Amino acid sequence: MQSVHVSQHVWNKEKDRRLVIRRASPTNKGIEGVPHQIVPFLEQAGFVWLARMSFIKINPGLISALVERWRPETHTFHMPFGECTITLQDVALLVGLPVDGLPLLGYVSADWRALCEELLGIRPTEIKGGKIKLSWLEKNFTNVEDHVNDVEKLRRYARAWILRFIGGVIFVDRSSSYVPLRFLQFLRDFEVTRTYAWGAAALSYLYRQLCTATEYACSSIGGLTILLQLWAWERFKMIAPKVSPSIPDASPVGMRWSQHGLGINARDDLVYYRKKFDQMKRNYIDWQPYPKSLIEQMPLICTEGMAIWGVMRQFGFQQPIPQAPSQVVDLHGLTLRGKEHENWFRILAPALQHWEMRRKLHFQPTALQVGLLSPNSDYMRWYKLKTKLYIDPNEAHFSVMTDVGELLAYMASPEGRSMWTVENLMEQANRILTISNEHERVTESAAPAPPAATRVEVPSCHVPASCKELGGFQRRRKAVEPQEYTFPVMPERQQGLYYVPSQHSYYPSQEQSTYWYPPPPVANAFVTDTTPAPPNPNMMSQLFGNSPSPAQTPVAAQHSGTQKTATTPALPNPNMMLQLFGNSPSPALTPAEAQHSGTPHTPLAQHSIEKLDNTT
Repeated sequence: MQSVHVSQHVWNKEKDRRLVIRRASPTNKGIEGVPHQIVPFLEQAGFVWLARMSFIKINPGLISALVERWRPETHTFHMPFGECTITLQDVALLVGLPVDGLPLLGYVSADWRALCEELLGIRPTEIKGGKIKLSWLEKNFTNVEDHVNDVEKLRRYARAWILRFIGGVIFVDRSSSYVPLRFLQFLRDFEVTRTYAWGAAALSYLYRQLCTATEYACSSIGGLTILLQLWAWERFKMIAPKVSPSIPDASPVGMRWSQHGLGINARDDLVYYRKKFDQMKRNYIDWQPYPKSLIEQMPLICTEGMAIWGVMRQFGFQQPIPQAPSQVVDLHGLTLRGKEHENWFRILAPALQHWEMRRKLHFQPTALQVGLLSPNSDYMRWYKLKTKLYIDPNEAHFSVMTDVGELLAYMASPEGRSMWTVENLMEQANRILTISNEHERVTESAAPAPPAATRVEVPSCHVPASCKELGGFQRRRKAVEPQEYTFPVMPERQQGLYYVPSQHSYYPSQEQSTYWYPPPPVANAFVTDTTPAPPNPNMMSQLFGNSPSPAQTPVAAQHSGTQKTATTPALPNPNMMLQLFGNSPSPALTPAEAQHSGTPHTPLAQHSIEKLDNTT
């Protein structure tokens, strides 16, 4: 779905799309803006921590840049160093919402006026599509001081305030003005309210909002965007506010950013964040920002769902090449609009059964990841062929230069030095010259200088010796000898290779979906598609010969301690370089010769920039 993804429009240099953040927080003062008489009820229901930090300002530039890297196919952010996403652990530890418990599924059609009268004490006159205006709740549930001695009326006020947080902060729709009354059925008993997985539902809704916002025509985003921003600040310290306060005792991590008077400001510039993400290296992310000592100090509501946390790389394990994503059929097409009379318990029965088995559905742990994941690991080599590493084409120049360097190093290695031609080398030189803006300098014809001007003799003056300083112009200057300039020495890898040809199928991410999977059958709501991708010509393997078997790869040999067996490479396809990097000029007609002969010459690296993903 790359062709309909917002990143495609950015790559084509269309007008930047800066999202509007949909939010209607009940208060801009945090918990101080909530009547203190109902705070105990918010705590009992599990919403008090979110109420404390709901006023934090959201950064539209940061959110928009993150959306450009969100992939609906996998529900992950695709960064240059790999995939990452918001997990249930982040929800629990950042905002303190319960992530484990009953699924938030109820009736979508009922006598809403009667339910309001029962639980809110007022029968509203205007209900639109099962929704009620947030302004109506604010108008009718403000003067709580009049009912401080009536516990039941205080509960009604608490329900109204929770509905305002639900509709204005957690499940914000396109209007930012309404809240569905179907949530009211879960607020009957606050002790039971806390047993629902509100955090899991909020994360699912945020995922859906992110997927919808990847459409270029979409102008806004709702959902729990405060969670997305806090997640980015904790994972990527380089984009977080310069002021990083400590976490209050026995509080969720997000409370560090909700303290008044600290002057927490963050840059709100879409282009700035896009550039930061494009240039991000593997050591710029904190994969495990929540140490065990910190988790042990968290309130119970943050840790009681630990049994269902889990994303492999973000929990310190080595990342294997993943299987095809397993998703509900037409997940992104589900809607409640006009479906009030559908039996959603029956429709979503497989999903409910899946949720009931959540504690048994753990990933098989791999070995612990020691240090940073190698860019030449099997996963990263697979990942680079599957995704779009760069959003802005201007930031892709450095990547192309790196690819050229790796390829030249491989050409010079014992394994690759017999597998290239002068035309291949010329193509790489052209790419370097174009990227460094030196192509015109070396291809333009020589321009002869005009004859020198006639020398004008200057009359000399007789200056007495007493009028001259000893030593002249250099009298007070200290001579300094130039130091010898040396390039840093490239460390030699154990396997002796600087560049390892890929063993995976080639996927041009500018031309087709990031993942190729056939649609699952409609009859089964949950299908794990393990159908292999269709065979594609492995250009790098054809270019450099057959790659070694998995048992003989440099990485495998290095971990196993065995010596990699050298394999006799197949003869290279002379046209494969041309398929990868474009047509090279004929050896009989160099760029300079073409210019002198009057034949127009097209800079070859111009094509390599336009087809970046086809070469990286």
